[in-house]
Amino acid sequence: MTTERGSKVCVVLAVESAARPSSRGRTRKALALAPCMVLAAALASCVSLGSAARDEFARTESCPPDLVSVRRRPDVLPHVLRGFGSGADQPLPDVASDPVRLRYWQAHHADRVRQLDDKWDVYEADGCGVQLFLCCARENSEMGSSATCTQGCW
Repeated sequence: MTTERGSKVCVVLAVESAARPSSRGRTRKALALAPCMVLAAALASCVSLGSAARDEFARTESCPPDLVSVRRRPDVLPHVLRGFGSGADQPLPDVASDPVRLRYWQAHHADRVRQLDDKWDVYEADGCGVQLFLCCARENSEMGSSATCTQGCW
């Protein structure tokens, strides 16, 4: 398996580096560990959004992952799951009665809808007699990429 092999290479590099004397010992060790850090980041980014949805469903519903089925639902928009566009997200009466404030509210509202739909992918998870929609997103950081799933599209 490639992952195992890559991990063994990192361990060998770290051990060899630590065994070699050098006036720049810290630099050599840091450079030797660099491939391990790259490998760790690559492995973290290997988690698919579907797998993350399955794991989150299994965790929150106490349902073994092998009993959970997951499928991506591009036809379901995250902003709809949050209630945007349902009528419940109308401006306050004083905002609606002022054309300037209403235009501002509409622009801000449209931007929030766009941000939600751009960030999240919707997955449907089913298992143990429960069916849920989960919003999943890939998040990047200095340590790499990870997948996050939530029932609320927050």
